[in-house]
Amino acid sequence: MDRHDKEKEMASVLLSASYADVINLNHIRDGFVLLLESADDFVVDIPDAVDVLALFLARAVVDDILPPAFLPRATKTLQVSSKGYQVVQTVEKSYLSAAHHEAS
Repeated sequence: MDRHDKEKEMASVLLSASYADVINLNHIRDGFVLLLESADDFVVDIPDAVDVLALFLARAVVDDILPPAFLPRATKTLQVSSKGYQVVQTVEKSYLSAAHHEAS
């Protein structure tokens, strides 16, 4: 998360390329859950971790690596006060909102 944008992009591309052939959906889902659960710890060292994780999660949904239904399911397992919950809310309200897509 503390790498340059190009390196972050390469991680997303690698995940997309590995999906289904190398890494199955359950492992991907579990990995994203772990990321969201660890978001509070990430913020200590990486102040913009919420935004970085939100972009990564949104990209996974847009690239069909995760189904959109992952977002409300993840919110049910996270505490409302957690940074992981904030990540999901940012994805839903900023990156994947209908109004945002219409403006594009």
